[in-house]
Amino acid sequence: MEGDTFGGFSGLLVEDHGKSLLAVSDHGTLYTGTITRENGAIRAITPTGQYPLSGPGDPPFTDFQRDAEDLARLRDGSLLVSFESYTRVKRYAAPGAKPRSTHHWNAFRRLFGNQSFEAIAPLPDGRIAAWVEGKGRGTRTSAFLYDGKSWAGPFAFPISDGFAITGADLGPDGRLYLVERRFNLLAGFSFRIRRLTLTENAMLSDVLYTSPAGKLGNAEGIAAWRDDTGQMVLTLITDNGFSPLSPTRLIEFRLPEAAPGPRHEYPLPFPPR
Repeated sequence: MEGDTFGGFSGLLVEDHGKSLLAVSDHGTLYTGTITRENGAIRAITPTGQYPLSGPGDPPFTDFQRDAEDLARLRDGSLLVSFESYTRVKRYAAPGAKPRSTHHWNAFRRLFGNQSFEAIAPLPDGRIAAWVEGKGRGTRTSAFLYDGKSWAGPFAFPISDGFAITGADLGPDGRLYLVERRFNLLAGFSFRIRRLTLTENAMLSDVLYTSPAGKLGNAEGIAAWRDDTGQMVLTLITDNGFSPLSPTRLIEFRLPEAAPGPRHEYPLPFPPR
């Protein structure tokens, strides 16, 4: 697609067994499209809609307001979109609908800035988790929980190896899938995919993939889904920073049924419902 608002993608959903997608960009726009596949591989993407997240009839978001970072589908079919800079989470009944607030305007005022709500996803129990990107330093970042009425938190959430959480999705297998980013001034961006299994007493974490630095781009969105054969697929989208020199990529991984790699066990980061 042409235009100054295309690019900067940070959040992704892939639905209909891999036949449709929704993506949000840093310019405060929601895109929808259909995917044509051949033997499972993407052959074409056809845009079907382009919606300003400010909503119909409202003035466009300012630069401070428009930095959308991720989106999640709720059980009733509506969408939640997380924003950083002006840190907040908005609810949309459908693409192009008027946004509704999920909290008071200044509930996350202390997080205002460029490293706040970077990822959002449902948990297996139906609550919604939103993760603070932070700087990828140390062993913890912050996460918040939404039960459909109010937000709770912050809760300490484990990170490691200099990676910061940039996207999340709940897979059809009931596990959480995170994409995490690390940046090196000389080598560029690398990302990894982490799978989380929540049990009654612990959270199990295993790393499924780590990209070579500077090769595949700045992956910020992740979608977990099953194709028509039941195969688990992870689709990632990259944020090109609106640079004409950097492409927007969709990168797909098919998950084998083999046993996971080495697992790390952590205390449950979220309180029981």
